[in-house]
Amino acid sequence: MLGGYLSGLALIGSPLIVAVAGHRIERHRLRDSLLALWVILAPPKLGILFYSGVDLHLDWQWWLLPVNLIGHLLGMKFHDHLLQLRSESFYRWLGFILLVVVLVGIFRVLTR
Repeated sequence: MLGGYLSGLALIGSPLIVAVAGHRIERHRLRDSLLALWVILAPPKLGILFYSGVDLHLDWQWWLLPVNLIGHLLGMKFHDHLLQLRSESFYRWLGFILLVVVLVGIFRVLTR
């Protein structure tokens, strides 16, 4: 299960792409680059899941739009705050957040 979880993380690319791109892209362009990359990677993955017969619960997606909007607005505010920090603080926070997300996911998988 742990291997599957880590493989899923790598498939979306977040931790690996941030680690590599963070050193090569200006930090104010990093968010735009990651968003563009997500727009490129997510539709084929969703298409494959749909083709495989995975229920995407599309009826629930409409109910989650307001929550998504709130999360997006909070994320924009937090991102603006991160850009005000010094460069090493920015990347330290970015790495910490990614590490927390991965550890929470691994914990959830292992405690089932």
